[in-house]
Amino acid sequence: MKSPSGTYAVFVTGIHEEAEDEDLFEAFSEYGNVVNMALNVDRRTGYAKGYALLEFSSRDEAAEAIEGMNETELLGKVLGVSWAFRNRPIKG
Repeated sequence: MKSPSGTYAVFVTGIHEEAEDEDLFEAFSEYGNVVNMALNVDRRTGYAKGYALLEFSSRDEAAEAIEGMNETELLGKVLGVSWAFRNRPIKG
């Protein structure tokens, strides 16, 4: 759902350890405007930790990326793609 920065964030898991920003950007930009991306890398090894956060400018773009990329293969590994934030129930 909508992130604190006003964009729509998706969480990606199952990323190959040798994946780079360009790999993710190329795959996900097919679904819309990727305005920010954080691919977490192990400082010691330099390899990706297997997860990333991508932000899209619209909800529709993010939803299309989730629908289109979830359970697809990138660099030989199957990705899991979902909303990064969930709306919390209002406590009354």
